[in-house]
Amino acid sequence: MTPTPAPPPAQIKPITDFDLSDACDYIRAKQLPQLGNAACIAAFRHHWDPEKPNNGFMLQTEAGRIVGLFGALYARRIINGQERRICNVTTWVVDDAYRPQSLGLLQAIIAQPGYAFLNTSANETAEKVFTWLGFTRLDPQVRIIPHIGLPGWGYLTTDPDAIARGLSDQALEIFNAHRGKDSYLNCRHVGVGRRDNLCHVMYTRTGRFDVRLPCLVIHYVSDPALFLRYLNRLKRHFLLRDRAAYSLIETRLYPTIAPLLSRVADDPIVKLAKSDVDPLPTFDNLYTEWVA
Repeated sequence: MTPTPAPPPAQIKPITDFDLSDACDYIRAKQLPQLGNAACIAAFRHHWDPEKPNNGFMLQTEAGRIVGLFGALYARRIINGQERRICNVTTWVVDDAYRPQSLGLLQAIIAQPGYAFLNTSANETAEKVFTWLGFTRLDPQVRIIPHIGLPGWGYLTTDPDAIARGLSDQALEIFNAHRGKDSYLNCRHVGVGRRDNLCHVMYTRTGRFDVRLPCLVIHYVSDPALFLRYLNRLKRHFLLRDRAAYSLIETRLYPTIAPLLSRVADDPIVKLAKSDVDPLPTFDNLYTEWVA
């Protein structure tokens, strides 16, 4: 029996902006075929950290072919009153022949000093690796909000300019940092309330507990009190426009959002973080792959 020839050697290299088109083609071919190339590139080119060192790391052969990568999104944020540099790792995919070098991609990312690291979509295998490297699992509890109830009232808009006019201060800054035509995972924005005073909600349509019933994962709520006041209006929008049966929202981030008929459960999607600050900062999904 003829032994399988060894694959061409590959080196770990940073993914520069120049490499993004090829890197996104690789991501689409190997893991996310539904993802548009423009949306993928735009996600990595967000100006959330003007001094980002790279877009992650890749395995590249001498011929220039990408055979593996681990993407990274960087941001500068104020968390718990401190400016933090955040690195959200995303899309870990490697050709079978190069799997022995997979861990080197992750180690190259977390070896960078000065960052807090966040994984917002780990599977069971990745969780074991990240935990071994010192990551902490974040509280998985979410509140499940069914989209049933009385007809709602209040002004609601998905127009970006109208949403911006109804926000101010930090809420407006966050909206402007995340608005855009292209979205990595099809993040959506809605504003509800009064025209001059809106609650901005960011969410993604996906599946969690039952693939037959699409749901929405709510990533950000600018004003929890307004959210609850206009919840019936939002639920009708979510049901009719997004064709989603229920929403999920993390209880550790929004403990006051606990409407009637809702219940809590553990999210099957694992989130992990590693930071040199104790206690661990309150990480959310802003400035991550979910809203890029």
